[in-house]
Amino acid sequence: MRIAGLRRRYTRCMVYTSFACGMVLGGCALPVMLAPTLLDSDVQTRLTALAACVSRSQQMVTSALDAGVSAGPLAPANSRIADAQDMLETAQHLLQQQHLPEADAWAVQGLTACEGIAQMVAKACQHAAERKAQTRRSSEAEGRVVQIAACLDGTRSIVEQAQTAAVETAEAQSALSAFESAAAALAHARVALAAHDPETAWEYLDMAATDCQLAQVAGTQATVTAPLSRVPARRSP
Repeated sequence: MRIAGLRRRYTRCMVYTSFACGMVLGGCALPVMLAPTLLDSDVQTRLTALAACVSRSQQMVTSALDAGVSAGPLAPANSRIADAQDMLETAQHLLQQQHLPEADAWAVQGLTACEGIAQMVAKACQHAAERKAQTRRSSEAEGRVVQIAACLDGTRSIVEQAQTAAVETAEAQSALSAFESAAAALAHARVALAAHDPETAWEYLDMAATDCQLAQVAGTQATVTAPLSRVPARRSP
């Protein structure tokens, strides 16, 4: 009797243990059984998005070219568009053969490649705009160089006359100092323009224009206040 009771207890224990293990194993396998299945429509949705991205990117490049952006800066964007187009065609071919995982992988990769094209085109457009503005500023600076050079040519005689008439006066010295400063600033502006740095050139041109005007005013004032005996007589024509 004791042996039979022990056997029954052992049997019940084994049954309970097997049942518990089955529950645990079944619970662990449940997420795998419920994993989402890749559908044809899911892949097709990604392919549609990729095709739209490629088309949109091509239109952006065309618009940039129409706006005056050269083909060189847009070459990286065109290369990326070509890569995305190849990935699209590969994914479409795999989808036709019902290779869904492979088609989906190519579609995802194509979308990743295509997403950066808009930024590349925008960067090329920005650089083109900056170069255009720099060219305009350089052209305007060149015109101002001519104006200031003419100012210095006209001021030179005034300063020379002031030096002769009132060499020891503060006005005469100020006129000479301002004239020399204007000439040096103009030289620096020309160097900056040769280095394709119009912004720096404009800073020197502003200094040159201001100093040239100061030289004119100081030279004229020195000549007016100088003793008559030291003012050189004007040569008759």
